[in-house]
Amino acid sequence: MNTQPTPKALCRCAMKLTAGLLVGVTTSLLLAWERTEEPPTPETLIVASSTDAATASFRFASDQAGVRYETRLDGGVWTTARSILELDEQAEGEHRLEVRSRNAAGLTDPTPMLKTWTTAAR
Repeated sequence: MNTQPTPKALCRCAMKLTAGLLVGVTTSLLLAWERTEEPPTPETLIVASSTDAATASFRFASDQAGVRYETRLDGGVWTTARSILELDEQAEGEHRLEVRSRNAAGLTDPTPMLKTWTTAAR
């Protein structure tokens, strides 16, 4: 998070002309300090999960309102998801679901939640 002040210089110049001659120049320099802080990154939670022989269901939440969720299954690509994810007909074996949230500022949870489970042979 950047908390260093950022200077903004404002210069006001006023010139007085009398009969076409420069009588005086008044210059004032104002230095304003503005603190800039990045919004916090969202935190993601898997608040509920259920897995059985062939299906899996998950519900997500975030500490920030208005986020979008993204999921990655078994090391694949990140895809947009709703706050509830239902998976049917999972292949036999170990599975891995990662979930992250992205806020309105475009910041993504740097530590996605991870859920692993095993689907047994049917």
